[in-house]
Amino acid sequence: MPRQVQAQLCSQRESDRPVILKDIYTQVKKIKKDKLKGRRLINSVIDTHKKESFVWSSARASEGHITSLFLTHPLAIKLLHGFPHFILMDCTYKTNNYKMPLFHIVGFISTNKTLSGAFGLMKNETEPSYTWALNQYIEKVLNNTNIVTPPVIVIDRDLALKSSLKKLFPDSKVMLCILHINKDVSAH
Repeated sequence: MPRQVQAQLCSQRESDRPVILKDIYTQVKKIKKDKLKGRRLINSVIDTHKKESFVWSSARASEGHITSLFLTHPLAIKLLHGFPHFILMDCTYKTNNYKMPLFHIVGFISTNKTLSGAFGLMKNETEPSYTWALNQYIEKVLNNTNIVTPPVIVIDRDLALKSSLKKLFPDSKVMLCILHINKDVSAH
């Protein structure tokens, strides 16, 4: 996108001075900073989610900064209530600006479509982090809305997640995702 902006600006400019990408990135950074109004980005995200009626919770370190964040939307909860039978849990590894694992809980509806049931930014991929995120899911989604515990939960081969699930969802059948199994077999 910055290259498109650069091309557009170059075609409209009358000056001999070229527009370089660094100028565009500097302006984008300035606009983002002005939008934050002195707040940290994570606080801006939380404020936005409060306005949009998201259900959320956070864990903070002793210094006060956020170490974990759990988010879901009331519509996602409503859909999970209607289709509670099978969910998938996966974690992307440090692909966001915070370099934190993003825990994603995915539901499946009757039209063979997926829905994002909930998200969690976690400090790390350890059993305590998964336990915190799963407890938020139980407290904010399952207990508050009388959604049944999912009978089937599909995961990749994350042992910390599997261990947390065994403790918190003892009646659920935890299965490994065939896509991840095939990927591992192909790699080795």
